[in-house]
Amino acid sequence: GVRRARRSLYNCLCSVVWDAGFVADAARLRPGSPVVANLRCGRWYVERPEACAYFKSADGHHGQWGFSLARLNAALLPVLARRGSCLLVDATRSGKKFPDALSKTVPIWCCVLNRALRRASLGAAEGAAEGNAIDGVDGASWDPELHLPPWVPPQEAEAIRGRVEGWVEGLLRSGHDVRELCAGLAKPLRPLWVSQESRVWGPAAPDPRELDFTPVYLVSASSAEAFTKSRGCEKLRHAWEYVQGAGDDQEGWARGLTPELFWEHHEAILEAGPGGVQGVVDQLVRGAQAGAGAGPATPRALPKSSELHLLAPQGCEGADPCLVRQQRGMFFLYDWGLALGGFQAGAAEALGAVDCVLNCGLAQHAWAGSAGEEGGQYLHCPVQSGKKDRRSLEGAIPQAVERVSSWLGEGRRVLIHCDTGTDACVCLAICTLLAHFTRSPGPSGLRLAPGCGPEERVTKDAIRHRLGLISRVYPEARPTRAMLKQVFNHFNPPLV
Repeated sequence: GVRRARRSLYNCLCSVVWDAGFVADAARLRPGSPVVANLRCGRWYVERPEACAYFKSADGHHGQWGFSLARLNAALLPVLARRGSCLLVDATRSGKKFPDALSKTVPIWCCVLNRALRRASLGAAEGAAEGNAIDGVDGASWDPELHLPPWVPPQEAEAIRGRVEGWVEGLLRSGHDVRELCAGLAKPLRPLWVSQESRVWGPAAPDPRELDFTPVYLVSASSAEAFTKSRGCEKLRHAWEYVQGAGDDQEGWARGLTPELFWEHHEAILEAGPGGVQGVVDQLVRGAQAGAGAGPATPRALPKSSELHLLAPQGCEGADPCLVRQQRGMFFLYDWGLALGGFQAGAAEALGAVDCVLNCGLAQHAWAGSAGEEGGQYLHCPVQSGKKDRRSLEGAIPQAVERVSSWLGEGRRVLIHCDTGTDACVCLAICTLLAHFTRSPGPSGLRLAPGCGPEERVTKDAIRHRLGLISRVYPEARPTRAMLKQVFNHFNPPLV
């Protein structure tokens, strides 16, 4: 129909480029503020983000407001502490100027962290003089207010305020050290909203360093006004129709194209015009998929461990000594000897840093054959998504976790990866932590203890705690509710 034609591949990509120009202009006005893409939609509008976050609009929907321990976005806190501000980019196609993630989810996140840090600091200062600063935080004067934009109705704002203390209690009980999470944060967090219609955003706006809070600039990339362009900037040479929030719902229009692949080849893609864009995109997607699965023609044993490079994601350099990244998106978690990643993390040329691989994705590697299987260095344990099979992960957990624990117990470095790097591999890592790790002092609070079994009954809070630890050093972690439910069911089988 007409609506589907308007949301064509070419229209969506042109709209993304148009809105990305606004984001780039906004970033130039705040040269010291890192640009952070809110996954997944916001990633389309930032050619080279310095970091990524994952705030869901669902946590800000009316009546469903929440502070998610599963999406703690702890990796963003060192960025804010070190740089003093950030521009968090997202968009919406709902006809509103701002998605609920920016209108409510992020403001809730800022408020809960502020209050939790305030309470933790006041508690640590108990017995000392009132208002004494602990780790640079003056708890008595630390801003505890919930700052929402004026378009949130007063009744809804009041309902959200009534739940904040419960979320603060949940965070403080979760096992996370709030003062460690917010280490280096000099001023309380506060959201500020920026859109294409903003009137006060410009050179005259206050410098972040002059403010008495740490500004989180919430940038809504898209315009709520529809228009048609007979021609655009020099990148857009053909007529196109604007689509608000085009980066949203990429499964409906992108034909497998990812933001990373688009920005790498955007000139060639746009040059093809409305008539040729699908062919160019399909060719690029096929090439990327073939490249991801490529490897040596003959199977080979996995390479020995190599020297680890302490490379944090862009924008977080030196922010967290536990944040370790390998090539092709392979992340090591703390000092556990355990790494996570997507399918490309298991490509033959990226395996120099691990001894063993558990592939829980559906796709198989070209290099994975008798050498890996016979040597006990590789296990393919395919897991379907929770939507397609509600028991697939649960069935794979016993063999997968036992093998990973055995490898780790032998002192080997282990990669767990799935096709996307966001879901199944994260859940199997959570299961490994619950079944074979015990509490101990240190940055992660856990250490390997093979065969120890769960220290206590596995609750949803315990699962959230392990997910929070992983998310802190692995920003790609975004397991679905259906998969996390299978983790819970594995440790809490129904009584027969």
